[in-house]
Amino acid sequence: VVGGTGFFVDSLTGRLELNAPQSDLELREQLGSKSLEELNLELEKLSPDQFAIIDKKNKIRVIRAIERNLLKSVEKPAFNRDDME
Repeated sequence: VVGGTGFFVDSLTGRLELNAPQSDLELREQLGSKSLEELNLELEKLSPDQFAIIDKKNKIRVIRAIERNLLKSVEKPAFNRDDME
C-alpha cells in the first residue's frame, strides 16, 4: 500500500470504519417507477442544495440522492476521527 497519510493504514487495519450509505431496494424500486420530472421535483423539495448541483438528467443519480436524503436520519457519519482515539 502506497500513500502519504495514515488514513490508508487506519482503514486497512480496522482503526477507521468506512460505512457505505444505506440503501433501501424497495424504496429505490418505487422511485424507479416515477418519471424523471417527478423525481427532480421531489429532490428539489427534499434538498434544494443537492438539487442545485446534481445531474438532473441522470435518473439513477436523482433516485440515489432522494434515497440518501430519506435515509440520512438513520445513518451514522461515514467518518469520525474521534472514534479512532
